[in-house]
Amino acid sequence: MLTFEEMEKLRIELSNLRQRRDELILELGEYARENNDLRENSAYLHTEQKIQLIDAQIARILAEFTKLNIEKIKVAYALKKPRKPSKFDF
Repeated sequence: MLTFEEMEKLRIELSNLRQRRDELILELGEYARENNDLRENSAYLHTEQKIQLIDAQIARILAEFTKLNIEKIKVAYALKKPRKPSKFDF
């Protein structure tokens, strides 16, 4: 399980990646506006690949957070013991 500091690092990294992705999407739009044939625009293709890489990194971090949440739920339910019914329960 991750420590609080490691989780904070992941949150900061996630925030930075999302910000960088937004910047790259704007850059991608600029390249698209400059050239009509995007298949021959190497800068466009390179930027598109960077966005795909960032998307994969974001997905990895989100999967880690999802895994942590599932582990927390399992631990929370594992710690709770069922209450014994009393004869006064209706």
